[in-house]
This record gives sequence, C-alpha cells and structure tokens, in this order.
Amino acid sequence: MTYSIDLREAAISYINNGGSKVNACQIFGCTRNTLYRWLKMEDLHPKKHGLRNRKIDKEALKQHVDEHPDMFLHERAEVFGVHTSSISRALKALGIVKKERGYKERCIMKRQEFLKKLKAEHLMMWVVNPHFLVQFLFRNVRACSGASNDIDGA
Repeated sequence: MTYSIDLREAAISYINNGGSKVNACQIFGCTRNTLYRWLKMEDLHPKKHGLRNRKIDKEALKQHVDEHPDMFLHERAEVFGVHTSSISRALKALGIVKKERGYKERCIMKRQEFLKKLKAEHLMMWVVNPHFLVQFLFRNVRACSGASNDIDGA
C-alpha cells in the first residue's frame, strides 16, 4: 500500500515539532519501520517501479506455438530455457490453452438433439445408459454371490 505524500509530510512534521515516533505511528496509521524509512528519505515521493524483465518473449512464444502446436510444456520450456510453470503462465497470459474435450451439453434437450444427430450420421455405435449399467453390474454381482436379483431389496 502506498501512503499519500500529505500523510508522509504530516507524520514527519509531527516528529520534527516534538511529537514521539510511537504516537506518530498510532496517529497516522503506519509502522515504526515505515516512519524511520521516511525520516531517512530525502524525497518523500514513492519509488516508481518499472516493468519486470521477462525471459520469455511473448511474440516469439506465440510464433513458436503456431509453428509447433503439439509440443508439450516441458519441451517448450527447454526451448526457451525456463521452468514449465513459467511457460504455462505465459501461455495463459496470451490466452493460448490446449484442451481437447469431447462435446458435453448440460441442457437435456440440446444433448438429445446432438445424440440424434450423431445417430443419423452413423458416428455413434451405441450409448450406454449409466443407470442401466449400474443395474446390470449389480444384478450380476448379486447373482454370483447367490443373493436376490432385486435391486430394491424387496
């Protein structure tokens, strides 16, 4: 947190006019270390911090991803001479994500539409209903153990 210049000047003038440093800290809401640092400073303006020098050139990384889209993070990290997490953060900052997911629709109607389309195009051989699969497995396990085949236990 950066303190305003007015607050810094007020704290320094309070001490220069005979106030104690502990009271100044309580009044102005800063720590003693901060107050001592302000007393040592010639200029009370906060320091300007520039941008950090990064090892990874964003444009070079983007071009590298375009040229080699199937490379793993650890391979890309070796090329740029950085850690895998650094490459991951840089790619995330560029908005480049490699995720290959199948189609999954939350809306039941849209999902049914999609499945109908798949059946029509003969891309889908079968769909197993998870509830049916659980019933099938449960019955087979119960049959092997000699127990009743009824799921509800009735």
